[in-house]
Amino acid sequence: MRKVPTWVKPLLLGGGALNLLLAAIFMLLPEGSRALLFGSAVSVSVQAIQMYGILLAVLGFGYIAVSLNPFSNKAVLLMGLVANLLFALLLPAISGGMFWQHTALQLWVLVALVWCGLMVAILNEIAKARQQPQALANSYHEPLSKTLIRFRTQRGKSLLQLSNERPTMVVFLRKLGSNFCRETLSDIRDQRKSIEQRGTQIVLVHLADVAEASEVLQKYDLADLHHISDPSGIMYNAFGLKQGSLTKLLSWGVGIVDMLKRTPAQKGVNSVQEDYFRMPGVFLISNGEIVRSYKQRNPAQRPNLRQLSSSDQAA
Repeated sequence: MRKVPTWVKPLLLGGGALNLLLAAIFMLLPEGSRALLFGSAVSVSVQAIQMYGILLAVLGFGYIAVSLNPFSNKAVLLMGLVANLLFALLLPAISGGMFWQHTALQLWVLVALVWCGLMVAILNEIAKARQQPQALANSYHEPLSKTLIRFRTQRGKSLLQLSNERPTMVVFLRKLGSNFCRETLSDIRDQRKSIEQRGTQIVLVHLADVAEASEVLQKYDLADLHHISDPSGIMYNAFGLKQGSLTKLLSWGVGIVDMLKRTPAQKGVNSVQEDYFRMPGVFLISNGEIVRSYKQRNPAQRPNLRQLSSSDQAA
């Protein structure tokens, strides 16, 4: 059973309660709270103070909700991280030279930065806890030759059989709920015809079960492709696709951009429970041998599928 450290829940509950308390003060007593907390160093309107109070209230309720189920609403934690980081950067800029003359302002920035650090720690613990069911798979490795024979597509064929028939481009997908994975599926749909005209067939490998993956692939007109379910990540290990670091997956260029790029219709797709840390990649296999390969350093990279589908050059 997936568990996070015992300190995560009380910390989120305490943070949520503190946010709600500050929100009430800012919204109900904007003039007094501005004078008490910021003095004359910060020149902001009453409306701005109240709007900030509303943001604190939203985050407060969000932290409490996440404390009840740490594996949901990761976006709330990311919002809290961004909001506190912006606050810590903007407050000194707004107050100018007065910042260093007011201890209260410095304490506010310190508290915001400490909370940012706690948010990163909580996100890290949640991410590690998500991987607990795959702990055995992460430590288990088998020869590639065995993997090519053992795993079967939804039609019962192994990668060895398929690669003996004709060159096979194996695309290892990341989490199906990720916007970057959906970009890859869009690229495959758009380039499929030219890839297959070269005599290369496409096989998809994913971390979801067959039914969930088929539903997603249907939306991209790819349900007829061979695809393999590998929820344990054993195939990923065999092909050398390791788990990415938290820094890569939650960087501004990856995690937050992924969240912002998603359309409203995609917001609820993350119900598919997969290994968020697993990195994607593309391999061209012919007669059971890897001819070309592309291992992505981070999920945002988009491989040149047409180039990888050709066996003219060695891997």
